[in-house]
This record gives sequence, structure tokens and C-alpha cells, in this order.
Amino acid sequence: MKKSIYLFLSIFMIFGCSLETSQCHKENENTVSLVCWNLQTFFDAETTGTEYSEFIKNPDWNRDAYQNRLNRLCSAISTLKADIFVFQEVENSNVIIDISNKLQTNAWNSKDLWHYSCFAKKEGTSIGIAILSKFPLENLKTHSLQIQSQKEIQPQSRLLVEVQAKIKEKTLTIFANHWKSKSGGQAQTEIWRDWQELQMTQQLQKCNQNDKVVICGDFNRDACEFVCDFSGNYKDYNTIFRGVSEECKSIENIKVYSPWFLQNGSYATQTGSYFFNDCWERIDNIFCYGDIKIMGFSPKITENWATSEGIPKKFLIYSGNGYSDHLPIMCNLVL
Repeated sequence: MKKSIYLFLSIFMIFGCSLETSQCHKENENTVSLVCWNLQTFFDAETTGTEYSEFIKNPDWNRDAYQNRLNRLCSAISTLKADIFVFQEVENSNVIIDISNKLQTNAWNSKDLWHYSCFAKKEGTSIGIAILSKFPLENLKTHSLQIQSQKEIQPQSRLLVEVQAKIKEKTLTIFANHWKSKSGGQAQTEIWRDWQELQMTQQLQKCNQNDKVVICGDFNRDACEFVCDFSGNYKDYNTIFRGVSEECKSIENIKVYSPWFLQNGSYATQTGSYFFNDCWERIDNIFCYGDIKIMGFSPKITENWATSEGIPKKFLIYSGNGYSDHLPIMCNLVL
């Protein structure tokens, strides 16, 4: 495991913002709202050569198109108004600066702004993970995988991001993930998601039951494709992160809780977060571990980023319309 390959951390002292009421009701002052959202290739207007091919030298993708997309995203942030946003598929730190500046421009009340942010990705890659927070962010770390025991060459994998949010006297540890996609075949690529699962388990082994830990992101694995266990206390755990591999047999499994499930193991919502081949998938997830609870979880489908049927409005480069092919998922974290 290597750490700290490439990271960016900044604090934005932004003034003002009078935004809409959060759609995720807060129970008390110990409750923090969080949104996890894959933004679908959110590139800026500058070409560096690491962008996906459809964005390079494409007359449909220019500064005006970027500004229009940025405006839509900032409007969505203002509508959701979560305390913490965890984004996947952000190109670089400049996008986060642009988001913060845009939110500042429309701001009237500084209490409602996200003063803190962090961004991380491997150098030379296309996209990374970004976090916006109303609370101070500290102790940013990144974890990467280097696997040499497989017969196949390891595909490029994204960093696991770890950061702590200081919420009054309490500390919330956030692990932000973006696992290997199923491109190339679900069965063929599952081994790499297994390794990323093991990596996540190893980091959770360093935490204890008194810590407040949230594990979120795009796992490219449906909630039901994890090892699920509905025999225990429903609110404590229902999913197992496996810790056994050929090289690390001594690592114990970690039990976590996913809000996608009801106590009997059925899905909590008919709507997933990703609509593929006319079926809902629940590949975006928010898990919790330790002294923390998740309440009020749902994929957000009632706003401009979804159709009347609740299907995400995919971003289309040729028209400049749309938001993302994923829905944002939102919850309350009871600390």
C-alpha cells in the first residue's frame, strides 16, 4: 500500500449563502447530512491531455459549455444543501475552486457555505475524488493498490481517500471510494474490486467501535453483490467487508451497515442510484462503522437532475444538457 501519491487540500473562506432548506431532515444538532454523487466525467474547460477522448478537441466542449454545467451543479448543491458532499469523477482541484467561487457569488449567508474542501487523484490520471464540507477537514490521506500476485496486469485503480471532519467536539472519519468499473466484463474485473474491498477492510481494521466512520462512493458493485448478513442487529450491520486473501489470511472481516436494505433484506427503495439496461443498480453506497447511525437515506429523484420517472439525466456532451448518469444519494449521519 502506498499513501499520498497526489493530493490537494484547501480552505475557502467564502462569505454568504441563503439556500433552500435541506431535503434530508435533521433530527438534532448531532446529525450531519451527507450526499454522495458520481458526477460523470466532470472536466473543466482546459485541455491537459488526460481527459477522456470525447472531451479533447471537441467543439461541443468549451468554456461556455463548462460554465453551463458548473452552474447546474452548483444549483443542485444549493438545492440539496447537505453538510458534506462526496463527489466522484472530478477532473482536478480547479473544478473545486470554480464550484466554491460560484457558490460564493450566489451567497448571502456564510453559515450555509462549504468553507472546506479536499481533492485527490493519481498524477496523470483523468478523474479523482472531491469533498466539500461545512466542517473543517483534517488529516487527509490517500491509499493506493499495487498488486503483483495476479496473472493479469493490474488495471489503473483510483485512490482510496481518507479524511477527518471535525464537527464540534466529535470527529467523523470519511473514506471515499471509486472502485474498478465492470468495463471488460463483470466476472473478469471482480478480482480488482475484491482487492479494493480488502484494502478498505485493512483501513477499517485500524478503527475501533468507538470511532465514527462513514465509507461512501461508487463501488461499481451492487449492494446485494457484497456479502450480506441480515441475521444480526439490523441497525448495527448488514454487510461484511471481507478481509481474507491469499496473501493476508489473518485479516478479520469487518461488519458495516448499508441503508439500501430493510431488516428482512429487501431493498429500502424501489429506485437505485444508477439506471442501466432498463434496470436499477445500487452501486453507489454509504456504509457506516462504529459509533454512528444512518437515518433518512434515499436517492434524490425529485429535482432537475432526474426525469419525471426518477431516472438520472445523463450529461450529454453534444448538447451540453444533463447532469450525471448517477443519482445523488443522501442521508443523515447521527453522531
